[in-house]
Amino acid sequence: MAKCRSVIVAFVTLGLPWLCHADFDLTFLDKTDTLTWTFDSVPPVDCVAETCIARNGFTGYVSPGINLLFNVFDPDGLTLSDTLQITSGTGSDFFVSTFQSDIEGGTLLPLPGGTSITEDGTVQRAATIALNGSFAGQNFNVNFQSDIDAVPEPASLLLLGTVLVGLAATVRRKQSLR
Repeated sequence: MAKCRSVIVAFVTLGLPWLCHADFDLTFLDKTDTLTWTFDSVPPVDCVAETCIARNGFTGYVSPGINLLFNVFDPDGLTLSDTLQITSGTGSDFFVSTFQSDIEGGTLLPLPGGTSITEDGTVQRAATIALNGSFAGQNFNVNFQSDIDAVPEPASLLLLGTVLVGLAATVRRKQSLR
């Protein structure tokens, strides 16, 4: 029985590196004047104007053919802020991800049939694509972070309101003492 356990422990130990894997994350960052993208731990790559095109290859992956479309809206749910398209031709081993941000003074057109996402200022996941072949069990995640200003928390607004009420009461008290 002890011999059997040691064989199982050896098998599991040798198999663990194969079982251990991490997903791949592509993130478009539209939170400053410069639009950038990052892929895993690679330093950010600047984009041209308000358009980013990232090409990510996975040698051994065989695409079933992918065409994912996303329309990213401002928090009002009406104003189109960004678009994202992720494509991979049937049989190819790479993805082309195109992120386009609104251009000041220009009009951004929605992608027909695209999934609507409302931006919230945090890093948001648009898509998770299961990989196959030598990358089986791993995912290609496509994320984005929009350029909207963070909405204050309700507690912060309550604190601000309390301070303003206190200031108004102080001003009234000083005026009545005169």
